[in-house]
Amino acid sequence: MNTALESAVVKARERLLSGALGEAQVSQGPVRSILHALGWDTFDVDRVVPEHAVGPRRVDYALKATSTTIDVFLEIKAPGKADDAADLQLFEYAFHQGVPFAVLTDGRVWNFYLPSGQGNYNDRRLFKLHIVERELAEACDRLTRYLCFDRVKKGVSRTEAIQEYNDRFQQNQAKELIPSVWQALLLEPDDLLCDALIEAVESTGGQRPPREDVIAFLRGLAPAIQTTKTLSSPSRSNLVTPIAATMPARSAPNGNQSVGFRIANGQWQSFSNGKQCYVAIIRHLFNSYPEFPLRFQSAKTRGKRAWIAKSKEALFPGRPDFQESEVTQIGGGWLVGTQMSAQVEMPKRVEAGCACVGLVFGRDIEAVFL
Repeated sequence: MNTALESAVVKARERLLSGALGEAQVSQGPVRSILHALGWDTFDVDRVVPEHAVGPRRVDYALKATSTTIDVFLEIKAPGKADDAADLQLFEYAFHQGVPFAVLTDGRVWNFYLPSGQGNYNDRRLFKLHIVERELAEACDRLTRYLCFDRVKKGVSRTEAIQEYNDRFQQNQAKELIPSVWQALLLEPDDLLCDALIEAVESTGGQRPPREDVIAFLRGLAPAIQTTKTLSSPSRSNLVTPIAATMPARSAPNGNQSVGFRIANGQWQSFSNGKQCYVAIIRHLFNSYPEFPLRFQSAKTRGKRAWIAKSKEALFPGRPDFQESEVTQIGGGWLVGTQMSAQVEMPKRVEAGCACVGLVFGRDIEAVFL
């Protein structure tokens, strides 16, 4: 039990309830005291960097558990302004600098975000913590889970946050599938559904209805249900980051249409063919974003062939020839298939792969496959 954190939260509550505070008072009072209790040396400006410059603006605090990378962007709002007040610029900078966490707070409300998540900003919010209204133990637990210095330094906070986000994302996917699955059951009712209704009618009225009447009744219900787009993967519009619209892939430098790719404005990497280029991009995304394989796996919406899998059979079911000649390992037991059109399929899959981790194909990653 972190008694120092409990004490800091209690004092922060008292201060927040005692009267109106300005943004600077929130920053220097409740926020800094809570960070200190979580193990951050708030006097070390190399670890808790105030007014960190990012482009034309500044983030209130950049938290660095090591001397090399920024782990958290922390933006402080005036009291009453942090509730659902996602700062678009903060997210944009977090995306492009690869900062794992973004926190928006007015001292009372703490919004914890995973910038690399999918969907809108509310979709990427891991948790909304009201430290005044929540039980003390729960408030301390959430603050520790996401912002404890030792956990951030060891990478535990990020790993658990990604898992938490993925679990919730999959639950939401399952929830959104319910209407369309129910519609399919009504249009083509299976024996279990028909039997359940037949037995219920018989037990209520004493007469067993004909099965064809039950089937006709169930099918008649289907048009009354508003169908929902199947969400075995998120819609493309939700996957693409709102920072900028997707742009078409550009050619290699100097107009040379050589096969290859580059990350942002980095050096162009050339390859002998589109398959090598495609695998290199997928491997880059896999190595750079721990959440990538599961998201890319679920991004496929049609056909039997998986885009990424841990077995050759999932990539090319019923095609042992492709299983031997068109499969490449990318790491961690994951495999990727390469039997596809370089002109159509490769750009489409790379675009989806970029969107899975909050990147924009054509801007953050440029590629030429032909």
